[in-house]
Amino acid sequence: MVHSGSVGLGHAIGGYLMDRAREIFPAGIKAPQGGFFPLPVRGPRAEEGLFYLDGMGNAANFAFANRLFLGLMAVRAIEEASGRSIASKLVYDAPHNLVFRDGDTCLHRKGATPAHGPTDTDWLGKPVIIPGSMGASSYLLAGSGNEAALESACHGAGRALSRGRAAHASRERFVEATARVMEEAPYAYKAVEPVVDSVEEAGIARKVARLWPLCTVKG
Repeated sequence: MVHSGSVGLGHAIGGYLMDRAREIFPAGIKAPQGGFFPLPVRGPRAEEGLFYLDGMGNAANFAFANRLFLGLMAVRAIEEASGRSIASKLVYDAPHNLVFRDGDTCLHRKGATPAHGPTDTDWLGKPVIIPGSMGASSYLLAGSGNEAALESACHGAGRALSRGRAAHASRERFVEATARVMEEAPYAYKAVEPVVDSVEEAGIARKVARLWPLCTVKG
C-alpha cells in the first residue's frame, strides 16, 4: 500500500486559485462564510473554474505517478535485499480529496473517496481503501453506492491531533512512536476499526480485506 499526494503541487494550485476566487468575487456582496469563495464553470468567468479543474487534474495525475513509482521502488528494494524476483501488480488506485465533475455538477470529496456500488459489469462494487495510521491496520472495502452518502466513503479515520500539535508532542511520546515522523505517528490518529465498522453498518461499503503493517517507510 502506497499513500502519497501531489507533494505540495496541489496545495500550490489550490492556494493560487483561492486567491483568484477572492479577487473576482463581486464587490458589494457579503463574503461567504468560512472564506469559501466560488469559481464558476459556466458564464463569462467560466474559464476561471475550468482552469482550476484542469490544474487539480494535473496535480491528481502527479499524485498517481508518485504512488506508482514509489510502489515500483519498494518492489525493487525488496528484490535487491532478498536476491529474488518479486511479482507485483497495481490492484487499485483510490483517488481522494478531488472534485469529481458530472456535467455541471461538481462533487468535492474532501477527505473522502468514491464508494460506487455494483453495476452490471462490476458486481462487487468499486474498491474503497480506508488506510489506518503507520501503526494500525488498513482496510479494503467494496462500495455499496449509498446515495445518501453521495456514493462516498471516508479516506481514513481522521486525526486525533493536528499536524502542529502532533509535531510538538513530548519527546517521550515520540520515542514511544518508535521514532516515526512525529506529525504522522500513530498517536496522532484516531482508531480506524470503529470508523470502518460505522462505514459498513451505514451501508456505505462492506469489508473485503484487512491489511497489517509489517514495515513502514516514511520519506
